[in-house]
Amino acid sequence: MNREELQERNKAFVLFTIQCLEGISRSEISGIITKQLLRSATSVGANYRAARRARSQSAFYSKIGIVVEEIDEVNYWIDLLCELMPENERFKDLYNESEELLKIYASMRRTLRAKI
Repeated sequence: MNREELQERNKAFVLFTIQCLEGISRSEISGIITKQLLRSATSVGANYRAARRARSQSAFYSKIGIVVEEIDEVNYWIDLLCELMPENERFKDLYNESEELLKIYASMRRTLRAKI
């Protein structure tokens, strides 16, 4: 997967996250969780975009580390929503995609670590 494809996959992930969150009831608790999820999901794409503009390989590595942390946080929030709303199959699909992105970025970070 090249850089542009990964950038588009990030964007599709955020759009899918928004679609999954639309229409769910907004209690105070679920509101907090959904806001955190949306913040961390959008941060993944934004930080990857920033990483692509890094001035050095070590700066790129640092930004990818942030992306890994953010996508891991996304997994946490989705996991909570899956527990709170087990009937919502879309959250399971969202979790699966976030896991795939985590694997991609964690692998990228391991590869970069070996080069630095």
